[in-house]
Amino acid sequence: MSAPRTIGPAPGKRRRAGYTLIEVLITLVVTSVGLIGMAALQSRGVAQTHNASLRSQSAVLAYDMVDRMRANAAPDGTNVKAGYYLLAASDGSCKAAHPEHQHVAPTACTPQQLAQDDLYEWQRQVALRLPGGIGVVCIDSTPYDGTPGTPACDGVGTAYAVKIWWGERTQNAAELSSQGSFRRFVLVYRP
Repeated sequence: MSAPRTIGPAPGKRRRAGYTLIEVLITLVVTSVGLIGMAALQSRGVAQTHNASLRSQSAVLAYDMVDRMRANAAPDGTNVKAGYYLLAASDGSCKAAHPEHQHVAPTACTPQQLAQDDLYEWQRQVALRLPGGIGVVCIDSTPYDGTPGTPACDGVGTAYAVKIWWGERTQNAAELSSQGSFRRFVLVYRP
């Protein structure tokens, strides 16, 4: 009589079945690591796109202020130097032809009143469009210095510096200045 045969996989097949399970587990680990890497890359890409958008917005705002300065020229064609340097922004009492004032008839304003109105409107737009946004217009021989709290305008020379600071995540200008986590855009304008 012959020996009874056992039912089940042959000895060689038993070893191969274990390898298949290990291969599946390794594939899952590699795929998981790849997906986590792709998610991190996507997150970083979104953050970089947001930062680029804020930088573009600051450039648009800076050029807007320079355009306002060019438009506010004295009758002889020269810009009013005192009109934008060391000038406090008004509450918008001199209604210029801004998009927000379309329903209001423009009033006769002096160049300095118009400069105050421009500065007020521009600083309001900087604060609205950029997180923790602060904008300064000054005469400065070294325009690429300063912080939001201390713009470091020296008043030397004839070049205007349009300086804009903003934060990437903070909404509070005081936090922006105290933490030092700000971005800066500077545009130099020589009338």
